[in-house]
Amino acid sequence: MTVCRFDGCERSFTQLGNLKTHERKHTGERPYKCHHPGCDKTFTQLGNLKTHERIHDEVKPFMCRLDGCGKSFSQLGNLKVKLWT
Repeated sequence: MTVCRFDGCERSFTQLGNLKTHERKHTGERPYKCHHPGCDKTFTQLGNLKTHERIHDEVKPFMCRLDGCGKSFSQLGNLKVKLWT
């Protein structure tokens, strides 16, 4: 187990990579930057950057399967919101 080194934080992790990602919450480090022109968003995790980039690339892999809808979304969370509202 690896334990967070910041005072007052007692989080522990079995994988060092997860600890490093967690510690970015304390340091404010956001090493993953969107390279799309005019976008200055940064992220703590590569996966979050890749999800964000779908917005610029207009990739919408999450399709609503309700009868007659046909809408697609770049993020799964947006599809879930649509289904629950």
